[in-house]
Amino acid sequence: LERLLVLFEYDPISGTLFHKISGEPAGWLNKRGYLYVRVDGVQCPVHNIAWCLYYNKAPRRGARVFHANGIPSDNTIGNLKLKRKLLSCAP
Repeated sequence: LERLLVLFEYDPISGTLFHKISGEPAGWLNKRGYLYVRVDGVQCPVHNIAWCLYYNKAPRRGARVFHANGIPSDNTIGNLKLKRKLLSCAP
């Protein structure tokens, strides 16, 4: 989280992630429509970073951030929700 706070700013109303140094919007769209950025050489989904920056914490273990409206490029905070991963009990 500390590294993200150094690199980015997040606007929860527009859903835009900005580079702190340049002030420019961060990220690119992948083939599935999700925005990604590189953090120290690692590709990271913008929706995860946005959620972390807004709530100032990482999602609890076993949870993932998802887009409530199904639009993967809509990273407004009202659209980012947590969902617990369910364990399969099937044989």
